[in-house]
Amino acid sequence: MKKKRSKKDIFNYENIPVGFYDKIYKKKRGIQSKWHHIHYNLVRKILGKYQKHLDVGCAAGTFVNFLNKDKISYGADISSNQIQYAKKNYENKKHKFYLIK
Repeated sequence: MKKKRSKKDIFNYENIPVGFYDKIYKKKRGIQSKWHHIHYNLVRKILGKYQKHLDVGCAAGTFVNFLNKDKISYGADISSNQIQYAKKNYENKKHKFYLIK
């Protein structure tokens, strides 16, 4: 028998504060921040000598900003608030952000 879920139990991506993961990454202390630093370094190592990168679900653009500023990177997300934050803080000639719906 399936348990009925209340509205409170359903995850709503739009409830994540704008720039939340960016703030965690920049704290440089605590378990969440450490996990992001380890994860970002691992993914950058796996990418190796990439030419272009697409980050689907980029949120505030923290990972795209972490990447090489001389290489092309695109960030895409479903949250207009997160994309606005990413554009304001990290968009440049090589790093672009797009809202996807």
